[in-house]
Amino acid sequence: MELTRGSHLLRITLLTPANFGSTSGSPAIDRPISVDVFQELPYVPGSSLRGVLAGRKGNVRNETGGFNNSRTEVYGSPDDGLNPGVPSRVVLGDGEILCFPVPLDGGGMARVFAAAPLTKMIRIAGWTSSLLPPRLKHQEYLATFVLPGATTELRQSSATIDWQAISDLAGTDPSGNLIMAGREAAKVFWRKSSETRTLTAVDAMTGIVKDGSLRVIELIPAGTVFLSFVTVSSDTPLLLADDQLVQLGGWESTGFGYAWIENAAEPTGGGPIFVPTHGAASVESEVSVMKRVFQAVQGVGASEEAPVIYSLCRELGPRWGASGIGGALGFCLAKAKLAARPETGLSCETRAYRMFLQVLFRETDEGALMSRVQGVIKGHQQAPPAFEATLVWLSRYAEILLKPPKLTLR
Repeated sequence: MELTRGSHLLRITLLTPANFGSTSGSPAIDRPISVDVFQELPYVPGSSLRGVLAGRKGNVRNETGGFNNSRTEVYGSPDDGLNPGVPSRVVLGDGEILCFPVPLDGGGMARVFAAAPLTKMIRIAGWTSSLLPPRLKHQEYLATFVLPGATTELRQSSATIDWQAISDLAGTDPSGNLIMAGREAAKVFWRKSSETRTLTAVDAMTGIVKDGSLRVIELIPAGTVFLSFVTVSSDTPLLLADDQLVQLGGWESTGFGYAWIENAAEPTGGGPIFVPTHGAASVESEVSVMKRVFQAVQGVGASEEAPVIYSLCRELGPRWGASGIGGALGFCLAKAKLAARPETGLSCETRAYRMFLQVLFRETDEGALMSRVQGVIKGHQQAPPAFEATLVWLSRYAEILLKPPKLTLR
């Protein structure tokens, strides 16, 4: 990701839940997330973002004791007594929250856009105007707005909001329930969106839980989008990071904190989640698979198909091991009933299996999808590229995003 001289917006999209922890706990939570003192919404500390990106370029010094130029030419070097320090050519601001997913009372999900940070971006230097919809005025962001279909009651604004432009800025799909929330409403939605997880530690020698290791942490949900202002003071383009997939915050070993970082001014390659690309010559990268599957599973949200897809992802591995790929796909094909037309009324289970096969084969046309699945089952065709990687990430994201809550008996 190269940036030229001037100011830029970095978009940070969480692919898994994350904790950018506060130093102080609370009676109920051992490690709450850091929140902005004025908005009471989470943010990504600029120091953490800088540390992770700089760390991707290695240590300040190389193996021979000299400075690591690939890092120091971007992020500077300290004064070691022999060589004067070199200032950083990149200034990274805090990642301000732009939007986050919220479960609705009647089922489904909504994407909440926080009005205050967006207003702040408009009021900053004029260079941001090209990234924001020209029809929007400051006062339009100060109202609470909701599209029809959301069950949560909100005061509706008469303001004209260009949802396509706002969604482009966030790198998200403009369809669905979209909410522009004022300061107080955003805080209420955030309390409903944040997650808590209970973690513990196991003694490697005895296999027994360590005393005093039980702790509760607060998490920012996957799908949350942040924007960070970046200033580059170099006449030559700077490679900010070698990889756009990074891990931020704590508890990396548990899979928390995966994020995708990109220049918000660049096209995101958005569009429908299920895009038929099996004819493409290039092989899909692991990072691309990860991002595509995350978007697909997140799109399922709290729908009635979610429990079916969660069970399917958990059971497919054992079924594959017992019956082979042909047996596993044959079972899915039978459940998907691809020959049945939608007008006949499809069950929740049928819709769930269809969605699963669409993601796995990246094909939305029922006839073409059935032909491809049958070809793999009969051995006439090979499994599509990145088939196994897609299965792996489907299982991981289903566990993170679709796992039903445990029932507590009282």
